[in-house]
Amino acid sequence: PDSGYVTLPDRAVVLGDPRKSLTAGIACIYQESHLVPALSVLDNVTLGNQPLKSFGRIDRAKQREQVVGLLARHGIDLDIEVSVQSLPTVQQKQVEIAKALARNARVILMDEPTAWLSQVEVQHLFRSIRGLTAQGICVLYISHVLDEVFAVADSVTVMRDGQVMLTAPVRT
Repeated sequence: PDSGYVTLPDRAVVLGDPRKSLTAGIACIYQESHLVPALSVLDNVTLGNQPLKSFGRIDRAKQREQVVGLLARHGIDLDIEVSVQSLPTVQQKQVEIAKALARNARVILMDEPTAWLSQVEVQHLFRSIRGLTAQGICVLYISHVLDEVFAVADSVTVMRDGQVMLTAPVRT
């Protein structure tokens, strides 16, 4: 960034790289998937953050326990053994959400998350988003599809050329 910072409940953070964002509790889910298609849901959720045994070996039992617990706590219904490439797109988005939650994200930025989803899948994703916000997780939803914004957002900020033009509550 050239300037600016993100204000979190406990501090202001200047972000400059993805690792700083994750450490601060901010995760991004992009329009294009950042999952490894050939790996299982289990391995994608913990990728780069696996619990380890001695000599750097992955502790598979602890990994499984952590991911099953995480999915249960957040009401995410996924088979952790299947490869991500076998999942429909909406479930791949759920894997990305689970991956963010496994890193203790308190803020999840979603950039055009419905670009590749059917209308039914969009509604399923919206239920997931509502579940996250009900748990106190902030979801920043970036979209140019205004019907989606009004369906899922509590407030809206309109920007043009990097400048805030409007911030207002969404009326339900």
